[in-house]
Amino acid sequence: MAGTAFSGRRPKLAAQIRAQTRTAPSPPASQPIIIPDWLDKAGAALYAHLTGELAALGLFSHLDSQALAHYCQASSDYIRFTKKIRELNEEEDGAGDLHRQGDSYQNIHPLHGLRDRAEKRADTLAKQFGLTPLARKALADLIKAQEDGDAVEGRFFS
Repeated sequence: MAGTAFSGRRPKLAAQIRAQTRTAPSPPASQPIIIPDWLDKAGAALYAHLTGELAALGLFSHLDSQALAHYCQASSDYIRFTKKIRELNEEEDGAGDLHRQGDSYQNIHPLHGLRDRAEKRADTLAKQFGLTPLARKALADLIKAQEDGDAVEGRFFS
């Protein structure tokens, strides 16, 4: 049997839907940001810098702290491996690029693989926080669309 005009769930107003989607948890101002103790020195410095920037934009809460800490550690690892490769290349020509075994067998130094994996981890996590140009553009487009929706709603539904 078909339903009537009065059956089913009642639709929500557009303003109610937008109000529900815009409320994002933000840490209380009095709650200090705690840097994880397992981060190395460079990762901790990056974490302190990014938490301040992201919190000012309203894009960081304490629920995000582990993911951001993993991003900071991956970035720190990438920097450390890159510096080590450069040091090995300066000590002996090409020692950081090629790993020699015996007299003739050569392959790419294992530090390159470690650096590439750290870069992939950092890139993946950076997208979650809008730390890439494409992610920032998508975030700006979303905010602009929400503002345009408010203007349309004010014009037609007030």
